[in-house]
Amino acid sequence: FSLDVIWLVVNAFFLAKGFVKSGLGDRVATFFVKLFGKSSLGLSYGLTVSEGILSPSMPSSTARCGGIYLPIIVSLAKQAGSMP
Repeated sequence: FSLDVIWLVVNAFFLAKGFVKSGLGDRVATFFVKLFGKSSLGLSYGLTVSEGILSPSMPSSTARCGGIYLPIIVSLAKQAGSMP
């Protein structure tokens, strides 16, 4: 536990849990999906922009993608009639 990278990843997962529990990640992603979501390409752009907005506050891309964006993307796919 003496490496800083381990603590970075652990703290990123704690932040991801907080983002999911508070709903902040959902709110940011929903805002950008409403803004860009006229087509599937717009949805991709909206999710990419929202991830870019959240990335300075959560440095681990693994925690950000797995903890916040995977549930959002799965729910968007189910709403569109696709079963991933």
